[in-house]
Amino acid sequence: MKRIRALFSTLRLGNVNLYRRLQLHRFRMPAIVLVVCIVAVVSNLIVSNLSYRFDFSQGQAYTLSPASRDIIHSLKKDTTISFITSSEIPTRLKPVEREVVDLLNEFARAGGKVHVETLDASKNQDAATKAQTAGLQQLQFSQLTQENYQVSHAYFGIVISYGDKTDVIQQVGDVNNLEYNIAASLYTMSSEQVPSVAFLGVEQSILPQQDPVATIKSLLDKQFDVTYISAPVVAGDEPNEPFTIDSATKAVLIFDLNNRTYSDEEIAELEKYIAQGGHVIAFLNGIGVQSDLSALPAEHNLFGLTRKYGIDLQKNLLLSANSEIVNFGDGSVSFLTAYPYWLKTNVMNQDAPYFSNAVQFTFPWASSLALTEGNNQTVTPLIQTTTRSWEKSDVVTVSPDGITNPKPSEFKQFVVAAESKARGRGNVMVVASSRFVADQFISNNSSNVNFVLNTLNNYVSDGVLGSIRQRAVTIYPLPDIPASAQDVFKYLNMFLLPGLFGIYGFIRLWKRSRSQ
Repeated sequence: MKRIRALFSTLRLGNVNLYRRLQLHRFRMPAIVLVVCIVAVVSNLIVSNLSYRFDFSQGQAYTLSPASRDIIHSLKKDTTISFITSSEIPTRLKPVEREVVDLLNEFARAGGKVHVETLDASKNQDAATKAQTAGLQQLQFSQLTQENYQVSHAYFGIVISYGDKTDVIQQVGDVNNLEYNIAASLYTMSSEQVPSVAFLGVEQSILPQQDPVATIKSLLDKQFDVTYISAPVVAGDEPNEPFTIDSATKAVLIFDLNNRTYSDEEIAELEKYIAQGGHVIAFLNGIGVQSDLSALPAEHNLFGLTRKYGIDLQKNLLLSANSEIVNFGDGSVSFLTAYPYWLKTNVMNQDAPYFSNAVQFTFPWASSLALTEGNNQTVTPLIQTTTRSWEKSDVVTVSPDGITNPKPSEFKQFVVAAESKARGRGNVMVVASSRFVADQFISNNSSNVNFVLNTLNNYVSDGVLGSIRQRAVTIYPLPDIPASAQDVFKYLNMFLLPGLFGIYGFIRLWKRSRSQ
């Protein structure tokens, strides 16, 4: 007890001895200890109901974006975000599970009508039923333990309910983009009118197998009212109906897949649509590629249209040392080879708001873009090739047998996607690959589709979703370096730091021996 009294007697606030100032020496020590304990418990109960977090990360990566908060506060119906998981998930996913719960709690703390719940489907049959009803699928996990190789199935996704509407996020392994995915889902479900987007340059097909863009269309159908537009074909001597684009259409996607030529009327209507605030995303090639791998001049006549907005589509084809592996064999024989005409790149403009859930892009038979600013418009490069790329203008065939190695001086970096903006009109984006989201070429790369979905979400929401940032960046791709230098970087990374510590230790020992 004397030790406790001595401890209290040392309590000071600056030069003031609190023990004497409060005249605690007049009370018995058990009473002082009891009062301190009561104050501590009561203070803890009061503070436990208060929650305030300080986010010192770069760009406040662990705080909800203002756009997400605005979407939450605008919700008019009760919203439930259910994170359905399982106690049987692999150990490596436990940290991800905690991050997901923390993020969902931020949505709940933001106010509004959002309610959050975490359900264990392995212990709660109602949770499993809810997942099945919403269409949430079980994921297969494999884990190697000390004794055996285990394969398990569990839920690890999110079900979002807004009134009588339901949306699902099948898996939440990518926490970096989870805020964007949830906010986009809430924005879409809470919109009173389904936004409309239109396809131009492809014909609507009843059979999905015959639709070259069936995958992207099926994904867009979940969020938008997708329509096909084209100039009306009139038989006989009947007068032509005017070609028009509905002003309610938020965005038009132009596909150069059928090697068609656009009439002056169609081009004029596109310019009028853009001037009135409509957005356009054009997937175009400077040189057309046929099914027999022959190359011909592009038949579309949209070069002047894109040039008007500062994006000059070049009449060339690009090749890259960073390319896809393509099978050129027939049904009985496989012939796998690197195909430079199908270039890969992860060089993207991180300041643009369109790259959530996108890591690396594939551009089949891409052309380059030359950008010019002026006329009070801003032209921004969005995606570029790696520095080990080159171009060909006099292309007759794109067969892998006819590809020759370039000279080192021919390596350059090219712009393959760009956007033009100006006050008072809609945005114009050009992706210099007509097959960028064609079904035949996106089976192994979801980044292409995610890029288009993010762009449309941003255009439709008038930029609201575009201000939602990634919560963190956990992957920093290595720069593009020659193969001959890769081993140098590898061994420097392995031995440089230990070597420096070794040299430092040797110098310390040498100085110590000299002093002795």
